[in-house]
Amino acid sequence: MHTRASQQRGFTLMELLVVVLVLGIMAGVAGMAASDGAAQRLDLATIQVQDTVERARALAVSNRLAHGVVFDVNNDRLTIIDGNGNQVIDPLTQSPFLVEFRPGGQMQGIDISAAAFGDTESTALFDAQGVPLEAGAVILAAGTSSVTLTLDAATGRIE
Repeated sequence: MHTRASQQRGFTLMELLVVVLVLGIMAGVAGMAASDGAAQRLDLATIQVQDTVERARALAVSNRLAHGVVFDVNNDRLTIIDGNGNQVIDPLTQSPFLVEFRPGGQMQGIDISAAAFGDTESTALFDAQGVPLEAGAVILAAGTSSVTLTLDAATGRIE
């Protein structure tokens, strides 16, 4: 006598699809964990630089005083300064506004390779109307990837 359970000899198509889907998800997670995340850190660093430059530009306009961003290539950090060269205090932290790409932090491995803004060298300066004094560029690198951010003298945007 044969019972119904002994007659079932294979898997249904649905069961096979579920197994393939689970294996695919596991492979994807393992692949993400294995990558060093350099591209993701570089994308985040790009956004932070763009945000910092835009904040300096907005401060110049709202305070009617020149402001800028100093790119410290040697120490891989940037800070906002006012027209007198003083560091701007971040109202949230009550400390100087500073972005550091330091070892051990979330942005570990990000290198500010170069920053050049004409006569102002490694400082992107905006006048009291938010217009850049010089066009220029910043190069960020992470591993074998790099990105060049260009400050447009006409628009004041960095892209």
